[in-house]
Parts: sequence; C-alpha cells; structure tokens
Amino acid sequence: DPKLQGDFDKNQAARILSVALACLHLDASLRPTMRKVVQILMNSEEPLMSLPDARPSGVYLSLYGFSNPPSVVNSSPTAASTSFPRHYDTYEDSSDFPDES
Repeated sequence: DPKLQGDFDKNQAARILSVALACLHLDASLRPTMRKVVQILMNSEEPLMSLPDARPSGVYLSLYGFSNPPSVVNSSPTAASTSFPRHYDTYEDSSDFPDES
C-alpha cells in the first residue's frame, strides 16, 4: 500500500497474508475457524496453520452466473495464468453484469 510508504511490520504482513490464504482454501473443511483466525491475528505467538505447497492446477470461477469459465493458459502448480473474457477485466460498464437482485 503506497500510503504506508514501506513503514510496516513485514512479519505481521506475512502472518496476515498466510491467514488470508488459509481462509481461501478450496476445501472448506480445511479452512480455519473464525475463532482460530482471531486467535492468530490477536496473538503473534499463536502458531499458523500449514498451507499447501502448491496451488491446484486448474481452478475455475463461476462469477455472476457466467457459464464460460476463464481458460487456463499455463496450469503448472507454480505459475498459472488465466485468460478472462472481456467482462471480467473492466467494471466501467456495469450493464455487462446481470442484476443481482
């Protein structure tokens, strides 16, 4: 964040990022409970949960009911690049999205 001008605790930032990644685990049963998240964020001595070594090779998103998932260009476990349809990369024209109500 440019507003921080590099003035932040890098260990704390890494800890927060680790918790955030654990909360995004594809298998919901492996995500930490909110109680555990709060314990970790409030107590720097609280041990972190383990994270998987690599990302899954193919993850497809179904946003706003679109039937065509993004195509995976490179599905190696360490570097994945996706190609999203035009309506995924801009929010300028909200008429591209279905009404959520």
